[in-house]
Amino acid sequence: MTRHFAVVGSGSIGIGWAIVFARAGNTVKVYDLEQSRLDIFTQGVNERLQVLQEEGLLNEGADIVCSRISTSLDLAESLEGAEYIQECAPEQLEIKKALFATLEALASNSAIIASSSSALKISSFTSDLSTRTRCLVVHPGNPPYLLPVVEVVPASFTSGDTVARAQEILRELNMSPILVMREIEGFVFNRLQGAMLREAYALVEEGVVDPIDLDIVVTQGLGRRWSVVGPFGTSTLNVEGGITAHVARMGESYYRMGADRGQSERWSDELVEKIAASMEGLFLNDKWTENVNRRDRALMKLNRLITDNGELNFLSEVATSALTRCNSSSVGAGTNFKFSATFNSHPVFSTAWSKVVCGCKCVRISSQDCESGSSIPISVITFVTPFPRKPFSFR
Repeated sequence: MTRHFAVVGSGSIGIGWAIVFARAGNTVKVYDLEQSRLDIFTQGVNERLQVLQEEGLLNEGADIVCSRISTSLDLAESLEGAEYIQECAPEQLEIKKALFATLEALASNSAIIASSSSALKISSFTSDLSTRTRCLVVHPGNPPYLLPVVEVVPASFTSGDTVARAQEILRELNMSPILVMREIEGFVFNRLQGAMLREAYALVEEGVVDPIDLDIVVTQGLGRRWSVVGPFGTSTLNVEGGITAHVARMGESYYRMGADRGQSERWSDELVEKIAASMEGLFLNDKWTENVNRRDRALMKLNRLITDNGELNFLSEVATSALTRCNSSSVGAGTNFKFSATFNSHPVFSTAWSKVVCGCKCVRISSQDCESGSSIPISVITFVTPFPRKPFSFR
């Protein structure tokens, strides 16, 4: 079924939504105030669609998808025939309030009007509208054409039909709508993200960890595991016996960590039982070993993908960015020189970073420990292709 969508606002989120709508075979009209912004939008859409095509993430040519997207400086024209409108204006209350009043006046009476707001509640800028029952927040991850999760956040006055229709449309777009059952600032996505960021900033401020090392904890540990199973799923599979057993073992430690930050609420037995029952529906406790093996196999495939694709391994770039610049004016394959590894006292060269990018060329580094500040002769490095005879640096 082909639908017509309108996107109001042509920034990065507007680009993302336009791609999501058009990629699913729908037509899209995008509105903004200035032609210069729309020109930047069109360029951005073209560039992203080309990359998606190169990565095999489009079912048809990028040009075909792009042909379904048009732009306009006329808001009324942009909304004409649209059964779903996605607002992507700046995160400013007064702007959204004025814009939604205009959208209500111009849009079809049956059109859903959704906001991409990251934190503002829909009730804070639509409560005075006569057709507020069709308004809700539909907040995507960024970029939405790569992160399928989307938060559906109705107000108390949003109709059940609007919520159901929005979820149906989002599923047609191959998105994963999550219903946020009551309005709360930041919704779920940004509250989880904010909780981690608050702790991350605190740990760095207290001198517990370096910012880069903290990111490594997430990208090489928590984040990689969470890409397969979420925090509750992780807890379920960490201890045989599931959530209840995990809380019995670790609950007091997590309570003390929270109390250290002024959060003294304990997890009640009722809460633990509720979450355990939900997880039991997904991860049967009597199949714990089987589920652990399934998780591990998924992680193995993910690790292999990252290892086999150097451009996916940001850790390599993070590690090598700390290497001292080499100022040699003529460096080629087999050239001998030394450089200093200064990556927070960690061994920089190991099998985990067996392939790094040097300028635009690829080098392979032998598995070897390198203490902070030490120099390593080039003999441990094999240049795959000669470098241009000009200064370069490990980045």
